Amino acid sequence: MIIYTHGVRVLELDGRRVRLRVFLADHDPSRPPQELLPEGRSFFFGVLWQAADGEAGRRRGPLHDLVPLVDTLDLDWVETNAGRFVESVERVGARNLSGGDELALLYETHYTELDWRLHRWHEPWEHEDRLVQADYDVVVTDARWLEPLRAGQGMGTGFASWGWTVAGGRLVRRGLILKDRGDREGAAHAFRRATAVGDPEATVRALLALDDLDLDLDAMAFDARLAHEARAALELCVRLRGQGRDADARAAFLIVHAFGMPELMGEARERAGMVSPAERAHRLMGEGDRFGALNELRRAYDGGSEVIDFAMALLDGDLETADGTRYGGDLDLTRMALIVADLAFVHARAGDDAMVAALLELRVTAELGATMWWYALESGNAYPEEATAAIGERLVRTTAAMHLPEDLRHIAQTAGARFPALAAAAYAELGDHYATFGEPEDDDGDGAWFLAAYWTSADELGGTVPAARALDTLARLLDETGDAVAAQAARRAVTDQAGPEPAAGDSTAAFAYARLLHRAGHEQRARSLLLKIAEADDLGAAKAMMFLGNRAQSVGDEETARAWWLRAVASGRPATAHAAAMRLGYAAKLARDVPAALRWYGPVIESDHEDAALAAAHLGELHYRLGNREESLRWYDRTLSGTDDSELIAEAAFRVGEMRGDRAALRRAAESGHAEFAEPALALLGRPGR
Repeated sequence: MIIYTHGVRVLELDGRRVRLRVFLADHDPSRPPQELLPEGRSFFFGVLWQAADGEAGRRRGPLHDLVPLVDTLDLDWVETNAGRFVESVERVGARNLSGGDELALLYETHYTELDWRLHRWHEPWEHEDRLVQADYDVVVTDARWLEPLRAGQGMGTGFASWGWTVAGGRLVRRGLILKDRGDREGAAHAFRRATAVGDPEATVRALLALDDLDLDLDAMAFDARLAHEARAALELCVRLRGQGRDADARAAFLIVHAFGMPELMGEARERAGMVSPAERAHRLMGEGDRFGALNELRRAYDGGSEVIDFAMALLDGDLETADGTRYGGDLDLTRMALIVADLAFVHARAGDDAMVAALLELRVTAELGATMWWYALESGNAYPEEATAAIGERLVRTTAAMHLPEDLRHIAQTAGARFPALAAAAYAELGDHYATFGEPEDDDGDGAWFLAAYWTSADELGGTVPAARALDTLARLLDETGDAVAAQAARRAVTDQAGPEPAAGDSTAAFAYARLLHRAGHEQRARSLLLKIAEADDLGAAKAMMFLGNRAQSVGDEETARAWWLRAVASGRPATAHAAAMRLGYAAKLARDVPAALRWYGPVIESDHEDAALAAAHLGELHYRLGNREESLRWYDRTLSGTDDSELIAEAAFRVGEMRGDRAALRRAAESGHAEFAEPALALLGRPGR
């Protein structure tokens, strides 16, 4: 954020008169034109005093020695005494005061350059003629006050520092100086005055300083001081929000945000309704308040112009520009990543999946996906659960693709019991990484896969207690298959998760682990374990039967596949039995065995399962291939009456239209968008496809 309000350049000197050109550096489009440039002696006394401070290449002058800093920070003192040093001020010309939207765009576009010009106003700038500016003839009471000045000299002036306004910031700074000098009453007076100037940040900083007036912060350990100041800002934010002082509460929250503690941001969200700067900027942009959005970001990311440019590009929907934004260091990169996290959840809650996907493909996501995940959970922005899980899955895929095992572990650990399926996926990817690139020395072989199996069980069995029992069952089954090393590692995982003596449980964890072994190419180990699992009478066993059947079919062993699917149907596990019935029905369709197909598909069709229309379509196609027109039409009619799936509609509508000569059905097929059926439907309608 620009820390000064105006740039000043010395045009000419003549005795006790100096002509100064004053440029507006920090533009607020909401302010009326008459407030953009200074008036009166007080401002120019400040310019002359600063010009004599001997800093940033300036020469030291007598005015600086005569008036101490603490007096220049006292607004009343300056107003009363400026006339002792400045005899008169006359504006001799002003330009660009009524620039409107074009002027606002100029200042937004060149904001960073204006920020960097703090000590470079002696240098001409290609855009300076378009800035709000005026020339002033300033006559001083004593030529000595002009001694440090030289024609062409320039500088930035009007520092807010401890507030959003110069007046508020100066009073806070005065109070801090007086406190350091031991002047408790003087400091308290300055702080109280700062709360009365209408500057939210100065008000908050003054209130915090008043609360700590008798506390020696410098004597505290660094971490303890940070924790104290962050907590104090949070409690003040909550208090001010409760009093209806929303602007002041927001200023307090931005101080909390500056400490970089997302857990406190989450508390502020919960207790005071505070959203992140990126969320608030997004809302302001949606309301048409672009400058408000900019100001929010500038106050939140002071000194981070690249971060602000990045955020504004995202808010403008220009992701290409955002992705190409350069950053100054790790802090900038982290800030950018957290902004992406905030906006991803904003768009997820709005149902804009395309924007979420685009945000999560940005460069910063690939580098800091785990940090984004942790921040979103801690800051309270990760809601609702379904959107959070979906974003977590994307981050896991990205992190796995970048081969960042520690980041995968971090996502898995932070997902934990809240998102067990996500934790399982992250640990599975971590195990796959180790299987490909080798284990670290301190890792237990298949440890990540055991944790994946554990969290899969927690997700499917409804908690960590049955999951620990399932993991114990996995260890027992590994022993029975002769895989003693893996069994020992699994028992260590059981102890880590649930203590030394859990009861045996479901074989869900064993099945999850076997599936991971198979995925990694350990087919013999996986098959041995699956055969053991299939001997049980639980959900994991049913899934093992189904898996073994699918595997047999994939290698052309239809007889073995059918045997396993029949066992899966007989297992009594509804979801698995349904999947097996659909497989058996499809096998019967391929064999053109109508009674068998009807045996398996019929109960599905009569149920309220979402696959009912698909099962009817399979029977419709079987009878179509066999030339059974009426039966085919009967089942295709059932399909059309029971689904809105465009692909099923395309097939069924085309077949009905073809067999009955039903032009309405053909039009429905033509409008489906599926070329396999839309194009022949158009041909039958006499309208060649385009």
